Parts: sequence; structure tokens; C-alpha cells
Amino acid sequence: MKKTVMFSALFVLLTTSCTLDNYPAPDAALSGRILDADTGELVESDIFNGTVLNYYEGSYPGLQTAVIKCDGSYSIGKLFSGDYKFIPAHTNFELIDTVYVSVKGNTTYDFEVKPYIRISNVSIIKSGKTKVTATFTVSPTSKWNTVAKIGLFIHPQPIVGAYMNIDSRELAVTDASFSSKTFTIVYDYSESKTVSDGDVLYFRVGALCAEPDSRYNYAPAEELTL
Repeated sequence: MKKTVMFSALFVLLTTSCTLDNYPAPDAALSGRILDADTGELVESDIFNGTVLNYYEGSYPGLQTAVIKCDGSYSIGKLFSGDYKFIPAHTNFELIDTVYVSVKGNTTYDFEVKPYIRISNVSIIKSGKTKVTATFTVSPTSKWNTVAKIGLFIHPQPIVGAYMNIDSRELAVTDASFSSKTFTIVYDYSESKTVSDGDVLYFRVGALCAEPDSRYNYAPAEELTL
């Protein structure tokens, strides 16, 4: 009797496993960019603790998350063909409505957004024996988007940002009511324990909007030999 029960249980387990293994594999992928709707430029982000894309597959209730890359692009592999809804979070751009995307095979979709701040006219140069001077223009895209901080961030890789750096200089902006303003940050690495002469590093400037839960807006990282 015991052998019969054990055989029956084993049969159920094996047939169930076979049934599970017969489910179709993911057959699709989605990639694209986060674009400034007015300029068409990529809206750069932090690779760590930056903007993310929360998404749901069809009617499946499970929340999934994709990270936006530093350059403002994204890539999501191993998806099932079907309809998805996307809700960006922790953004450095004005919130947008839920976006619905039909994914089949290798699908491309670009999100068009309005960044809180645009960074332009960037100059990052070595000045003096142990100093780096960064000059850049900060332009809020709305009179409501007041600027809280500006920053210069340093890292050996181009993934540099506010949450990924070996050194940084951040300055509070006291007069945040402006439409466009040029700032200068002077970084003296003689005061640093992690940066020295001869290092090849990436420098990246950015500005942070005072909007709750917002993330830095950036210009592209620049390589500099000290």
C-alpha cells in the first residue's frame, strides 16, 4: 500500500514538473530612450538610485522595475509579448501619465518628457596645478522648478553621478528664482584623499530641482587627465 501511495505521489510530481516546463519562454524585449520632448536630447540620469521605470505586464499584478542608464537609455530583456503599462518614478522630469506599450519581438519605445532642468554650455578644465574648474549653465524649464543644488561629481567610470562617485562638490543655491544662470565650481583635489595627479577620471556636472523626490539633471560625463 505504501509503495502504491509513493508511486502515485511521484507520478503527480513528475507530470506537474513536465507541465510547468512546457510554458513558453520569454520571446520579446523592449528598449528605448528618455527624451526631452522639446529638444529631442537624451535626459541623462543616475545609474544608481536614479530614475526607474516601474511596469506591469497585462493584468498580472506583480510590479517590475527597470533602471534608466546614465545616458538616458534603457533596455529590458526576457519579456513576454503582450501589453505593458509603465509608470516612471524618482524622476528628474515632470511626472507623466501611465504609458501603455504593446511589446512584440524586439520593440523600441521612446518616452518624451519635460526635464526639470537643462544643463548646457559645459566647460570642465584643469586650472592650476591641482584644480579643476567646471562652468555650466543651468536652465529650469518652468518658473516652478526652483534649483536646490548644483554639483560636480568625479569617478573613474562614466557612470559618475550624485550617488556614484569617489569625490564631489555640491553647492546649495540660495537664489533659485532664475530662468537661466551660469555657475562655476572649483574643485581642488589637493584636499582629496581619493584623487591625485595623473588620474584619468570622469567629471559630470548637474543640478537638482527642489521638487520632492526629484533626482539630479545632468550633462554628459567628460574624461579628464589630471
